[in-house]
Amino acid sequence: MPISGRIFRMVSLALIVSFGLMLALTQSVFASNAGSSKKETLRDEAKKLGIHIGSAVSYSALTNDATYAQILGDQFSAITPENEMKWASVEATRGVYDFTQADAEVAFAQAHHQLVRGHNLVWDSQLPNWLTSGTFTSAQLKDILRQHIFTEVGHFRGQIWEWDVVNEPFNGDGTLKATMWLNALGPDYIA
Repeated sequence: MPISGRIFRMVSLALIVSFGLMLALTQSVFASNAGSSKKETLRDEAKKLGIHIGSAVSYSALTNDATYAQILGDQFSAITPENEMKWASVEATRGVYDFTQADAEVAFAQAHHQLVRGHNLVWDSQLPNWLTSGTFTSAQLKDILRQHIFTEVGHFRGQIWEWDVVNEPFNGDGTLKATMWLNALGPDYIA
């Protein structure tokens, strides 16, 4: 079996295990809260197992829905910004970076003693128009990619637990997606 096929199977298995763990934790929390004045959280139960439990976070919901923010802050030990760290969000105009929404999510996480998973640095989706409609040489595209990564990672230095560096590079069959990155830079763009 090719490496990409094994990775795909491992990711699929990890998702199944994660879903089962989430169900078990949820059942455990509800069972421990029945008739108790102290409410156990998913975060508490995960900590007993030595793991983190995380959630994607929407900036819009975080800033406009107090219930959402309370549940997110109470129940989870890690968060992942849904869109606010993606290229189109932070560099809609070439060379102009706006980390306002992502910074707010990181500040929320810090205030709630949560880890932050940076999502994401390289992807074939949610790219700014200037990048997707531009005509760049392979060397220029490599420099643009490098500059973007160094700027974003540098901005969040010391605040991010782990990064999704390359997001979803594979097709369902385990082959590499034919993206602008693969087409211009070859498979080494991942490295």
